[in-house]
Amino acid sequence: MSLTVVSLLISSPNLLPPRRTELVEKNYKDQARESPLTHGTPLGYQQYGVNTNKGIPVQAIHKKILLEATPLNAEAFRPFGKVVEHSGVGRRNMIESEFSDPREGFRQSMWMSRLSDASTLPLSIDQLERHPFSHQAFIPLLGQRYLVVCCPDLPDGNPNITEARAFVAAPHQGVIYRRNVWHAGLRVLDAPAEFVVVMALNDGKDDELLDLDVELHIERAVTGKDGQQ
Repeated sequence: MSLTVVSLLISSPNLLPPRRTELVEKNYKDQARESPLTHGTPLGYQQYGVNTNKGIPVQAIHKKILLEATPLNAEAFRPFGKVVEHSGVGRRNMIESEFSDPREGFRQSMWMSRLSDASTLPLSIDQLERHPFSHQAFIPLLGQRYLVVCCPDLPDGNPNITEARAFVAAPHQGVIYRRNVWHAGLRVLDAPAEFVVVMALNDGKDDELLDLDVELHIERAVTGKDGQQ
């Protein structure tokens, strides 16, 4: 049976005798993956703090989908965009340069972003963003690793967080998120870091932000063949 993990922690506001905690497993059917913490997928069980004392109000419920970050590669990232890196033996690899439809009146923009602080694992992500009118590229300049977290859409356009993926980009890899792809804001694992950011803008609603009811919690990063994390 394939299971998706969501971890719920329930606490009472009153000082009462300890409550019994039970583990409950629930099948999420089509949204589940077969193995826990594999390729950025959720764990395989649900944990509930079950209140066995009747009439005790619940103070808080915290939900998480646990992910493992794997080394970024072009094939795994293909559903979300492109990895910017040299491949093959030729001197030149062409990179997509039209980030929006020219007929929509957007201007191609480029800027520098600097991050002074590094993130450490484990970490939780409670907000995603997307850009409905343009692709968005990040090109690292100072040789730092960074996190790439993204997920596909549900039929209604909201993010399908049960299929979220987490990657660690190597210092030589950039990424291009396709327009409308839900992704987390930039987080670096080494600092300071600088990036060239490329995106088409129209001074309108270029960014769409969404606060998550269920956090994406990155537990750890897998080491690649070259020792990269």
